[in-house]
Amino acid sequence: MFGCLPKLQELDLGINNLEGILPEGIGNMTMLRILYLDDNRIKGKKESSWMQ
Repeated sequence: MFGCLPKLQELDLGINNLEGILPEGIGNMTMLRILYLDDNRIKGKKESSWMQ
């Protein structure tokens, strides 16, 4: 799904009761500058390559 949004720059998924792990495809969104995931139950680690 996330591979279909290559030019997306901001994604707000906060306060959605999301559970589970983040899909690896988020790391392929090279134009993404802001990712809000607050107030969810996301598991796993954030890849250091996402924080550049």
